[in-house]
Amino acid sequence: MSDFPVWLPSLVLFSDYEGDWNRYLDALYTWFRQDFIDSKPVFQGRRLGLKRYPLSLGKEATFWHIISEGKNEDDRLPDFRRCERIRWPKQVIEHDSDPAIKVWRNQHGREERI
Repeated sequence: MSDFPVWLPSLVLFSDYEGDWNRYLDALYTWFRQDFIDSKPVFQGRRLGLKRYPLSLGKEATFWHIISEGKNEDDRLPDFRRCERIRWPKQVIEHDSDPAIKVWRNQHGREERI
């Protein structure tokens, strides 16, 4: 893992939960809650919000978006590589000035996104 910045947290591995999806999901959500609900990340001086609704299994839409993949939000499937990196998004947001982080702007309709 030496190719990654030293400030990135360790991966959260499914195998550490003996292959128990429910325990793993609870652990993932605990990290998400800590990083995005209990605290509010700041990117370039702006506090980031999250999409709470629709809730699914009592968990916010942004949580499901972070840990799953697919074009249709209703049909997304868990992605273990995304799950393992649940602790990374907040750190990347907060270390945006690190040269290891690539940031770019693009136009999405009338909105500029970073």
